[in-house]
Amino acid sequence: MPTVRSVVRNFHEYGHRTSMHGLGHMYQSGDLCRKAFWFVLTIAGTCACFFHVIMTVQNYLETPVTSILIDDAAMAEFPDVTLCNLKPMSESLGEYYKDVVHQHFEDNWGFFEQWWPNERKRQVNESRVDYQRRLRKIFERYLQIFWVSDDSRDLGMMDKVMLLHCSFNGIPCGHKNFSLVQNYRYWNCYTFSPSPQFRFASSGHTEDTGLNLILYTDSNFHESIYDQFAAYSRQKFDEEEMTHPYSLKEYITTGGRTFNRILSGGRYDIEGIRIWLHMRVDHPMMSSIYNDVQNGKSALVHVDQMQYVTLNQPGERQCTNDPQEIIEYTTSFGHNPSTERKRRYTKTDREFAVEAKQQFVFDNCGCYSHHFPFHVNLTQLCYFVPLALRRHPSKKLLDRVACHDEHLRIAEENSYNFIQDYLKYKPCEYRKFTTFKTISTWPRSDEHIDFVNEFLIPKMQSGKEFIGKGDAHVHHIFNFTNENSAALLNKPILSHEELALSRLLNQDCHPNKSAEDSIRDMWCLDKEKMAYNVLQVIIRLTSPAAAKYEEKFSYEWPEALSEIGGIFGLWVGMSLLTFFEFIELFYVMVVSRDSRPQQQPSGDRESLPNSSSMQHQMELLLSRLMEEETIRRAPGPVQMTAGRR
Repeated sequence: MPTVRSVVRNFHEYGHRTSMHGLGHMYQSGDLCRKAFWFVLTIAGTCACFFHVIMTVQNYLETPVTSILIDDAAMAEFPDVTLCNLKPMSESLGEYYKDVVHQHFEDNWGFFEQWWPNERKRQVNESRVDYQRRLRKIFERYLQIFWVSDDSRDLGMMDKVMLLHCSFNGIPCGHKNFSLVQNYRYWNCYTFSPSPQFRFASSGHTEDTGLNLILYTDSNFHESIYDQFAAYSRQKFDEEEMTHPYSLKEYITTGGRTFNRILSGGRYDIEGIRIWLHMRVDHPMMSSIYNDVQNGKSALVHVDQMQYVTLNQPGERQCTNDPQEIIEYTTSFGHNPSTERKRRYTKTDREFAVEAKQQFVFDNCGCYSHHFPFHVNLTQLCYFVPLALRRHPSKKLLDRVACHDEHLRIAEENSYNFIQDYLKYKPCEYRKFTTFKTISTWPRSDEHIDFVNEFLIPKMQSGKEFIGKGDAHVHHIFNFTNENSAALLNKPILSHEELALSRLLNQDCHPNKSAEDSIRDMWCLDKEKMAYNVLQVIIRLTSPAAAKYEEKFSYEWPEALSEIGGIFGLWVGMSLLTFFEFIELFYVMVVSRDSRPQQQPSGDRESLPNSSSMQHQMELLLSRLMEEETIRRAPGPVQMTAGRR
């Protein structure tokens, strides 16, 4: 068989010149035992080589990514800080201007008397505790409708009143360095965003490093219901709650309840500030990093930062290196759509998930939710109510609100699925914050005099809120230039600053003195009230340098080539040269097969020399060489005769 003989001949040639050590020794050994030894050794080395390769590939498939953690590999960036009051409505305003607030709800909303009156009734088998919880949920829905459709800015925390002291890296800051971000749960939140030149940490740490804030929360002036027996008395009994249920107005004037108790959604939060930490390009409510600081405390918040550089692994951990999209969210608005303000944020996987939830609500209800950041006009929100329908809502409007609540619940229950669907939009490179804080009681008793002289007196004397000229805000509810609003008061019109801060004074102390004289008298300062309404926050970076977490593939192409080449070289002595020898062997086999002579008729086959036999050709060549050598060594006459020929 010419083909078999050709293959044997080619392998025989390859065995004599191969760089594979075992194979070369096997072909070059004359002894049969030595050939057998090298044959067994070659087979064993080849098996071990392939086993080693399989184990290496298996290890790579199990851990294809290597994680590297490098300390102090990047500059630490100071985050944006957003402050939200856990009691959204000002306690001092709600008490002093109560008649104005109630009249606004009456004139514009009819105190929501016509909104779901039957749902406010107590059910036959419903316990009083369950009834009160359900009632709070209904009233919370009322106030969310008010927040979407009306102007809640007057009633919430105000930046000029909140900030008693502000400094960043020792440089004074003020309310102009904060921007308003409204939220249905916290109403007025304020975001501090450092300038680009101060955003990255300096090389040293001092007492002034970071953001230093002294905040006035205006959240604990509510008198104890145990001191008001008449207010504490139960006004409705079981039968009355079933036939004549509580209205919103009755609820907030019974048992010492306030709007803040409704706005809390039944949660028992502390009295104080919630501090959100987030990147400049991220919406604050998208962040999961926040710290609550209680009134009467000083909190030192340390911010540790890490930069993440991850790999895009489709099907496992997806991310994108593409430039992030930009989206504009509504951050603040007033009593009409023309007052809306928007801010640009980057669109990551969280924003895409929120947009998917919004689209889910829109597809089923034809409107959008206010529970998530939104970029549409207020009129497109499910809870928006036009002026004509505020006192007497239509059935279509009530159905839209009910549809929103139902499909919002479904969307929230499927949050995990929404997030998983949009993981591919997660950036591969991002920063993450971790925080830890230390808490101490504050202010100290020996600081009260300095505290009043440095912060309270100047703030009261310079107050302009609500009193016309010099007011930094436009007011819709507390618009005392309106004669109707001013006529409701049987008391002086005070600025927000003076009203809020004067509540820290003991009202029975020297009643004939003016507010300024009283506040200078330290005996008139109610230290307990002050401790319940002020707090201090210091936010610092743990280090001016951030750690870096980086993912890399366990093997890049150069490393994989070195690993595989090392394995083959160790066990069978193969190298890049051996690889090309295999290619040459394959080429020789193909060429020798294509150049094989065509088969002749059977009668002529015996007359053809066996040219396919390499051994036969070598023997013919050797015999000719020997004949020529014999002739060359013959005596002279023979050579002369040969020469004459």
